[in-house]
This record gives sequence, C-alpha cells and structure tokens, in this order.
Amino acid sequence: MKYTWSEETLNSYKELIVKINIEEMLKEVNFFVTNHCNLEDGDTSEMLVADLLNQIYNGKIDEDYVEFTFNDSVITNPHYDESGRFDVNPIEYYGEAYLNALK
Repeated sequence: MKYTWSEETLNSYKELIVKINIEEMLKEVNFFVTNHCNLEDGDTSEMLVADLLNQIYNGKIDEDYVEFTFNDSVITNPHYDESGRFDVNPIEYYGEAYLNALK
C-alpha cells in the first residue's frame, strides 16, 4: 500500500540519506512513525515505516541485489518469499534482515 507523505517529511529524510546509514535511517523513521503518525484500521507501524523508507529512497531500496539468511533460508531475490512463489515487499516481509543486508 502506498501512503501519502508531506513533501516536507520526504525532503527532510532525503536530505539525511548522505548523512546517515540505513540502520540510522530506520531508527529515525521508526521514531517518526511511532510518535507522529496515527494508524488507521488495518495499518501497522511496519507498513508505514516500509512505505516511507521506499518513498525516501525513491523505490531504489528494493532494487539492490542482496543475499542474506532469513528463517534458515538463503534469500537471493528479496522480492519473493522463501519458497520463491509469492511476491513480497522486502522491507515489510523480511524487515531488519533485509535492511541489514543492504549495509
């Protein structure tokens, strides 16, 4: 799901891209979502964090090739689940395992 973020919010985080690493960005975005966003029915904080990160990085965060282990499976294409059968959003599905692999 794609959420609408203010240009001010997106631009302030985009300016941080060159100043902080992905782990620090994740912490900043988590803090923002937890303290400044109101969840609506069916939404989770993780969904908002994943969407905001994707918009901050203009979707490029999903285009990187990475290899990492998740639930005892080696993931080589983060756009699919461990079975390789189902499309997933890497940030939402794999979470920190995926983000850590991007470092």
